Amino acid sequence: MLSEDREFQAAFSVYTLIKHWHRQDNRTAARYWFSGRKPVADFLNLQHEIGPYMADYTFMELRKGGHFVVWDVLNMIGTVAFAISGAIVAIEEDYDLLGVYILGFATAFGGGITRNLLIDLPLELVWQQEKLFYIAAIAVAIVFFLPNYWFERWQRWFVFFDAIGLAAFAIQGAMYAKEMEHPLITVVFAAAVTGTGGGVIRDVLARRQPLIFRKNLYAVWAMLGGFIVGLGLAESEVMLYSVVALIVLLRMLSYRFNWHLPRRGKNRKKSI
Repeated sequence: MLSEDREFQAAFSVYTLIKHWHRQDNRTAARYWFSGRKPVADFLNLQHEIGPYMADYTFMELRKGGHFVVWDVLNMIGTVAFAISGAIVAIEEDYDLLGVYILGFATAFGGGITRNLLIDLPLELVWQQEKLFYIAAIAVAIVFFLPNYWFERWQRWFVFFDAIGLAAFAIQGAMYAKEMEHPLITVVFAAAVTGTGGGVIRDVLARRQPLIFRKNLYAVWAMLGGFIVGLGLAESEVMLYSVVALIVLLRMLSYRFNWHLPRRGKNRKKSI
């Protein structure tokens, strides 16, 4: 990592560099860096070392816009909801305690890992969320040790918890991509991947057909949330929470009334 002197130097100019790099204008970023008569080696080294600062300055922008608390709340809500949904699926599949924890954690953090890989954010940011790992662990333990009669009731709430995780992570991913000044299509894609990634990993590990591929509308609502955020229609905290609630409501309604996109129908012969 950077020394204290270079850390201060990087903190002073990193935000401008990030802006230029995400606009794919390395020459402008280089001119900015070299204007301070900094050596070429420092510029090249900083490209490899800048990852941890990217999140810090994105959070700074979220805080300046009054959205830092929203980000934190959505992170906690999504983590707990998806951890619970993963634990429920694992118990339904008769996994042991370790299997329940693995599936719960994979569901809770899978979306964030997938998001970071696809929009070029450092993976270590996921592993630095120490408090969220403890929260997810507690949530999974509560579900695992519930009496059977409580669990039988909670089975009916699987879709509800999954919808909460979908909505919270979708808006979180959209907020992140928008603050990094990605285009609208990327914001929508980030929302879909962050919202559905954990659920897809959960279903694949449990050898189930992923919800995203079933006939009930699923990823569409995450994309809708990303579209709203990407257009700048949800700038205030109230609007962001409202979009989360809207996604949960639409997901529950689509499940209740069996809404789905048009389908081609089954072919008589399957391709080999």
